[in-house]
This record gives sequence, structure tokens and C-alpha cells, in this order.
Amino acid sequence: MTTAMTTVRQDGGALQGTLLVSEIREQIQLIQHAMAELMVEGHHYGKIPGCGDKPTLLKPGAEKLGLMFRLAPKFIITRTDLPNGHREIEITCELSSIVSGMFVGSGVGSCSTMETKYRWRNESTFEVTEERIPQDAKEKKSEYRKAGYGMKKIDNEWKWVRYTGSGERSENPDLADVYNTVLKMAKKRAHVDAILTATAASDIFAQDLEDLHHEPPAEEPAPRQARQPSRGGQHASPPADVAYITGDQSDELVELLEATGTDAEQYLGWLAGILNIPTPPAVDRLPASAFTKAKQKLSEKKAKQAIQNAIESGAPV
Repeated sequence: MTTAMTTVRQDGGALQGTLLVSEIREQIQLIQHAMAELMVEGHHYGKIPGCGDKPTLLKPGAEKLGLMFRLAPKFIITRTDLPNGHREIEITCELSSIVSGMFVGSGVGSCSTMETKYRWRNESTFEVTEERIPQDAKEKKSEYRKAGYGMKKIDNEWKWVRYTGSGERSENPDLADVYNTVLKMAKKRAHVDAILTATAASDIFAQDLEDLHHEPPAEEPAPRQARQPSRGGQHASPPADVAYITGDQSDELVELLEATGTDAEQYLGWLAGILNIPTPPAVDRLPASAFTKAKQKLSEKKAKQAIQNAIESGAPV
């Protein structure tokens, strides 16, 4: 339903409240215009690895569309406690018009501590070798890691180590640390689903920006060609002489991302936007100048989650 976003005609037609083709076209063009002028790829929407070429609406983009169409979300939360401290959160997001108060659509989302990234922790045992750290250890970090070797800072001194873990994973002993993350993830999924349903935008996000232009009515000017965002968010080639973060700094950021349940690709897109830099393709390709800001934001998020978890664990739910 889209009654909150368009004027319902009551002056005839086969079915009262039916939208005209021109009204549907106007709503589609409005979303297209917002994508071209207000949204940044990699921050408001983006392509998720392993999910094809279809652009996916992200949380900031859903919030932007909700603001544009004046939609107020209401969240209905259901929590199911599972064995061994696990829990599942199911949320229904109901959207209503801020202007009229009329219900316009809903969406659902769920998240559980049984999901792989919350349930398991990888074993990372290692032993110190007598070998010197190779000069190309940073440049070929991924290759050495695949071979079972890497650098570790032990007693304030860098050592070349051999990882002895069998690659097996163990149950996360600190599930309470991710309770709030699971709740927020379920809320995000429900909200995005509701926005896509209420605005009928699913088909729009299955297209590229350059394919989003329809023939406009004769009395209206043609929409402007989608311009590239002036901020970060595009995967562009950085200067050849750019200095990247070190392997240790990369490991530190990855640990913070995992601890806070933050999606690395979305976070890099957001960080690129506020720092006005090209979106790095991976954490270890983050410019060294951006490390302090990246660590600060993730550390703040981790601290807030810890406080929230402490509050939740000390009070009845």
C-alpha cells in the first residue's frame, strides 16, 4: 500500500483508492531522484558480496526514504530464549504516515545468536618461531597467513609466529556481549523490509542508476542525469603513493568489527563518506591517515554496547 505517499482519488474509477499510472510513475521518479541526488553508493545502498549485482537498500538509505515519505516506524518485538543462553529476536516494523496517521505497510526481520558470526569464535593459537620476520610480511600478509604464518606483538616486540590452530571453531562463551547487536540487526532488517514494501522500491534497487530514467510526462522536464556523489563511497583507485594501515592495525580493526557485529563493507563505505575518500575494497587497504578515526568510532560503539549489555543483564526483561 502507498496511500500515505500519494493522493487517493475518489472521483471515479473502477475501484476507489486505485492509483493512476501517472501517480505510480511520479512516485518511482521521486525515489530515483533521491537515489541520484541524496544517496551515496556504499553508504545508503550497495552491492553485497555473493548476492549478485542487485543494489541492496542499506539502513541509512531506508532511513532516508522514510524521512522523504514521512513514515513513522513502530517496532513489535518478540524474543525467544533458546538453550545454552542463545536467543532469537523477531521484529515486525509497522509504518504509518506522520501526516495522516494511516497505516501504509509493514516488514519483518529476525536475528539470532545462533547465526554463525555470533555463535562461533575461531581458535587462534600460535607458537613463536626462531625465524626473522620477512621483509615482505606486510605486503604478502594474506599469502603468509594462508601458509600458517604471521606477525604477533608479544611483550612489546614483534615476532614471527606459526599458527597451530586446526581451523576449528568454538562456541562463543560471551553471548551476552552480542545480545544488543542481535536486537539492532533484527530491527534494521525489519525496517528495511518495511520501507521496500511500503514504497514499492524493490524493483528500483534491482537496477543501476543509469537505467533508472523513464520517459517523463510532456509537461515535466526530464530528470537530471545521475551524478557521481561528491563524497566518498565509490570504489576508486587511490593515489599510487598512498600509505596503508599496518598489518597490526588491520588486525585491530577486524577484531573491533567482529566484537561489535559491524559489517566491514558497510562500515568502510560509511567511513569513506565522512572522510571524503574512495571506499577501500578491504580493511587492510584503509589509508593510514584514516586509522585513528576508524578505531575511535568502533571503540565508541563497543563501549556503548558494553554499557547497554550491563544495563540489560542487571534488570528484568
